[in-house]
Amino acid sequence: MFVGCDAFLFSAVTPVHVGVGRSPGTVDLPVARDSFGVPYVPASSLKGPVKSLCLRARGRVFCEEVYGWDTRFGEVVDTYVSPVVFTDGLLLLYPVRVEANDELVFAYATSGTQLVRAAEVLDLCEVAHGDVRSLRQGIEELSGAGGDDPTGEGGVYMNNVFVSEYRYLGEDRLSGLREAVKSLGALPSKLLSGGVYVLSDEDFREVVEAGLVRVTRVALDPVKKTVREGHLWSEEYVSQGAVFLAATLYRDSLIGAEEARRRHTDLLATDAKWYLVIGGKETVGKGVVRLVPTR
Repeated sequence: MFVGCDAFLFSAVTPVHVGVGRSPGTVDLPVARDSFGVPYVPASSLKGPVKSLCLRARGRVFCEEVYGWDTRFGEVVDTYVSPVVFTDGLLLLYPVRVEANDELVFAYATSGTQLVRAAEVLDLCEVAHGDVRSLRQGIEELSGAGGDDPTGEGGVYMNNVFVSEYRYLGEDRLSGLREAVKSLGALPSKLLSGGVYVLSDEDFREVVEAGLVRVTRVALDPVKKTVREGHLWSEEYVSQGAVFLAATLYRDSLIGAEEARRRHTDLLATDAKWYLVIGGKETVGKGVVRLVPTR
């Protein structure tokens, strides 16, 4: 059983690609999507880079006690369970370009189902004795009844998608999220100043799809300076500024839950300064995210 938990937000400092490998669709390398059709960050794409950072900064023994044995060293210890467990990163807020009444505003969007899913993560963390009061307040603010229509009309364009129904909450009504998002950096703070639009699930998926960055890449022949045969492909990226919610759970093991929690948070605070590089040998992807701890 888990005996400790830290819920946290993290944001895309750069456009982030957490991939699923090649796809037969129109995009060769799409971002990972969950069963709801929404981009997400798998838990392994968070834990892999953390463990890699740890191995470089703190050494093998320290890291294997916290994050589990590494088969790259030719050993497998079936009886040892890592005391640190990550949840998947749930997309909570996505940047949107809002056009209404000949005005352009940059803000955030979310959906009712994403908020319910976020509340489930916080419930799990709370059962494991995590302090989630500030994030809980933020989710409840977004989930609450009411909201304002800033245009006085029936709809707006978001990322060039027409949205006819939504609830709008200005920054002054989001005190529970304000401090956490502010800690994520200047861009998330700027986007939150435009408020949050709570959309239907269908509209949210469509707006997010329209806001993904799609890039076509090539590999050139160094002599001919032409594209190598078979080396033209496209990639998807989640937009810079997107905010995700995740949790780190702790359980008693070789070193105990509290010691694992101390080592984990100290590693991120000291060696990573709360920045995490996605990709490399550990995950299929690329990009940088910034974490905000809850304690």
